[in-house]
Amino acid sequence: MKKFYPFVKSMDIKYLVPARTDARGEVRLSQDEAGEIAVRAEADGKADSEWA
Repeated sequence: MKKFYPFVKSMDIKYLVPARTDARGEVRLSQDEAGEIAVRAEADGKADSEWA
């Protein structure tokens, strides 16, 4: 199996108030979600995903 490295293509953040310091984000995937993405990436060479 090939290794794939995720990266953020775009991000839209709606702040409740302006950030006064650095802002950080985090995404967590279940093993099942990661497996589905890996299958698509293996078949197509990439796998776009969206989270809300």
